[in-house]
Amino acid sequence: MSLWQLTTPIQASVNSSAIGFATLPLQDSDPAADSVATVSGWGLTSEDGTKLPTDLLKVSIPVIDRATCSTDYAAVSSSGCSTTSSTWEI
Repeated sequence: MSLWQLTTPIQASVNSSAIGFATLPLQDSDPAADSVATVSGWGLTSEDGTKLPTDLLKVSIPVIDRATCSTDYAAVSSSGCSTTSSTWEI
């Protein structure tokens, strides 16, 4: 997967199945609290894990509002907020 920021929009053909387009959120907007977000990656799947998976994993996680994130997870990360889940899928 790649993410490119273009200076002009691509004119998508209705008949094209070669390129899929992601709709990105507006700058400084947050997803709705209590909605579900799907994240993927090859990162560690437990706090004390040491071995990275060889398969791409995905997990669906609940979204929390920014105020709750800042209060409950301030010590975890100053650059962003996320949650954890023990149910990973290949």
